[in-house]
Amino acid sequence: MFVKTMIAVLLATLFCTLGSAEAQMPTKGLIIRVMDRLLFIDMGSQDGVQEGDIFDIVDAEVVTHPLSGDTLSVTPRSVGALRVRQVYPKMALAELMHIQGAKNPMLMRIAPIQDPERLMEVERFLKQSPMGGGGVSQRSVLVPGLYQYHMGDKGKGLALLGTELAALTLGIIYRNDSNSWFDSY
Repeated sequence: MFVKTMIAVLLATLFCTLGSAEAQMPTKGLIIRVMDRLLFIDMGSQDGVQEGDIFDIVDAEVVTHPLSGDTLSVTPRSVGALRVRQVYPKMALAELMHIQGAKNPMLMRIAPIQDPERLMEVERFLKQSPMGGGGVSQRSVLVPGLYQYHMGDKGKGLALLGTELAALTLGIIYRNDSNSWFDSY
């Protein structure tokens, strides 16, 4: 009788811990479709998502032991951000604000940004980004050196602008000289 009671208690605690582990792991909060800079997420108005909400794109960082190859830890880290543009009952359409590297956000987890410092970091990044509509326009990407100058790398920007100006000047001089050379023949 005592053994049966102990087995029942152990099974009950096992099921309770499994239930709490499932409660900690969210079943929603994934990017389910990617179309250029538009993303579909599997959360909608039923989940409390509103237009203008900002979410972190979360990827797992795996730390392995260099000699044995054992996995030491798996920690989530933010690799990007998205802003919700349209909300439907079970899904939402969001705009990709930024993502680190050339990562494909398909099936990555998302989490609402609740830390004010993280919100300020995302806003600061958008102001510096040429595509974010901040201080640097998309036209500055077309002129070599202008983008670098606006992004704070003034030395590299001025060097590229100077090189571009020198090449343009030499091209004009060569063209004028070749016209006179052609006319002499």
